[in-house]
Amino acid sequence: MKYTAILLLLLPIHLFSQPRLGQINDADGYTNVRSEPSGQAGVIGQINDGEIFEFDGSGSSWYKVWTNYGLSGYMHSSKIQDVKLECGCNGYGGSNSKPMLRYTEAGRVLSVCGTIDSVENKVIYGTEMLVQDCLHHEKLNEPSTLPQKVELKDGRISITELANLPVSKSWKYNLVPVTKNSYFFIDDRLITQINAGAYSFPKFTANELEEELKELKSGLSSASLPLSIDKALVLALNDCDDCEVLFLNLGDYLGGGLDGENGERYLEAVRIYKLNRK
Repeated sequence: MKYTAILLLLLPIHLFSQPRLGQINDADGYTNVRSEPSGQAGVIGQINDGEIFEFDGSGSSWYKVWTNYGLSGYMHSSKIQDVKLECGCNGYGGSNSKPMLRYTEAGRVLSVCGTIDSVENKVIYGTEMLVQDCLHHEKLNEPSTLPQKVELKDGRISITELANLPVSKSWKYNLVPVTKNSYFFIDDRLITQINAGAYSFPKFTANELEEELKELKSGLSSASLPLSIDKALVLALNDCDDCEVLFLNLGDYLGGGLDGENGERYLEAVRIYKLNRK
């Protein structure tokens, strides 16, 4: 089965009569979504096997279709089969909570509900995302109030929590912390991976690394220790042997001082380093 990237747009408002749930009926594993109800119209995206979408079946041979994440266009009626089940939010989350993704494979039907803040670069951003097993009416995770993103790729729904690691804000470079907190694999089982931390960090040239390392070393005695830990981590992640030596032996360079909250922060930084170096 092949999976094709889908262009995600901001969620439009649909005013069609009696929307129904459907999935594709196509041996190719995907069906094109077109800008107009015609086989000659431009292709604006694809819907893959397993994805559940909404459609207006009032047309003759071409139906208006739309996904919860914003892809909207037309599909030939022969490529659509009805989905006869309730796969919404089941009353969860209040007036702003709505399905973001719905997907079925290997006998499992999942709905991801929550509040959509935006859709950028094929990724949905929002909060309080809840994954439900529609057939058994089971909640499969605990929703978080932290910012999150959700995406469907290669048959896998993944939810990632954002801004969940402590990062100093006073460095001249922008550090973007990410905690990959839960992955949901759609298969014959559901696997959850907890607390796999990661940084999106600035990449330096060799000359920049040399200058940053020199500045870090010279200021260790007077600089903020949390900021020094963050800097040392980022430099070590840049494939710099001397930076790695400094980071992994930071306590020796400081002559102690890595205890209490600072010690916990450093151990967390080491864990992040090891995960990102795999």
